[in-house]
Amino acid sequence: CGFIRVPLDRRFPDGRRIRIYFERYFRGERNRPPVSTVVSIEGGPGFSTTADRAARIQLWRPVSARRDLVLVDLRGTGRSGALNCPAFRRHILPYVVRAGRCAAQLGPARDDYDTSQSVQDVHAVLRTLGVGKIDLYGDSYGSYAAQAFAVRYPSRLRSLVLDRTSQL
Repeated sequence: CGFIRVPLDRRFPDGRRIRIYFERYFRGERNRPPVSTVVSIEGGPGFSTTADRAARIQLWRPVSARRDLVLVDLRGTGRSGALNCPAFRRHILPYVVRAGRCAAQLGPARDDYDTSQSVQDVHAVLRTLGVGKIDLYGDSYGSYAAQAFAVRYPSRLRSLVLDRTSQL
């Protein structure tokens, strides 16, 4: 478990920074080389990957002998500078409405929490950990972020799993 610090806005690398939280779970057969690392992301304002760690670890178990697992809280979620948007305190309104209200509350700062910034954060975590090719599992909004990661960093992927479980 740990944090890395990345620019809040990558256009200003010497400006404000944000901490990105991740958790790493090691493969069972550490005496053999890994096949890859499974990286799991959920995301979207209000949804933390690590808050769902029990379910993600359960999904990983069948392939855990030769694959590590890395969970990353995308920026603005969980322990990665969670956004404090009143729209996400109550789940009465549909998710899309809540996300729109949160974006309106943030104003121009919402651009600091876009998908491009988030996938660059995931890549920065992988570089910090020295991880090579990954099996990327994206759930809900994470399925969109995973596709953006695949477009930006295709050489980092061994496989891509998109799970569109939705709370829209």
